Amino acid sequence: MLLDVVCSMLHISFMDDTQKLVARIDALACKTGASRSTLSRKLFGNGKRLDEIKAGGSLTMATYNRAIITLGKLEQAPKQEAAA
Repeated sequence: MLLDVVCSMLHISFMDDTQKLVARIDALACKTGASRSTLSRKLFGNGKRLDEIKAGGSLTMATYNRAIITLGKLEQAPKQEAAA
């Protein structure tokens, strides 16, 4: 168990910013039960954009910054708000 946590932390430390963003979104989907498509729509205005990014697509800095701010708000919101 502890080894899994340490490995997970090491994996995150070697991720680039876009990979960290995708990992945070996936974690929020798990935590809230929201679909990745729903979160993609909320963060990028397109339900398929998260999958495109995960497949290697790029983001502008402006889009990345907006997504980080919105994601932070969703992570702090009650479970129902993120999933809706």
